[in-house]
Amino acid sequence: MWKWAVLPATLPVRVDRRADRSEHPLEASALHAPSLSRLGIPNALLKLRSDEQLVALFRAGSEDAFSVIHDRYRQRLFAYVRQMMSAGSRQDSEDVLQDVFMRAYGALRNDDREVNLRAWLYRVAHNRCIDHLRRPTPPEREVFEMSRRPLHDPVDEAQRR
Repeated sequence: MWKWAVLPATLPVRVDRRADRSEHPLEASALHAPSLSRLGIPNALLKLRSDEQLVALFRAGSEDAFSVIHDRYRQRLFAYVRQMMSAGSRQDSEDVLQDVFMRAYGALRNDDREVNLRAWLYRVAHNRCIDHLRRPTPPEREVFEMSRRPLHDPVDEAQRR
């Protein structure tokens, strides 16, 4: 008789209960699958995993899982952010996108709630765009003064000595 056992952060494993002739059957919770990074399995196999599996692997400590999440959603989120930030520059969009992934990294690592990853990432991106667009821009005079060289440059003074 075949029985399916689901191991945390792994694919279901089929266990043949007929083959187990010992007095003490092995429980599925006692099985520990080695992590993918220890096996040296390339990220190509991680790319085949679902979002839920990648989140579970990332929460279990796999940095490669977040790298796959980043690669999977980077282009689509960037297009969405560029559209939301139509008045902003490409650099502003890249800054917002970087902030989205930084916040996602921290939130996924620190929170064990179930998330629909795609919808959640788009909501984070939307909120970060709104925050960025609401941020007041400094008056031109302040921008000029910030970009101007200081009156006394310590590096030049040190070279003159």
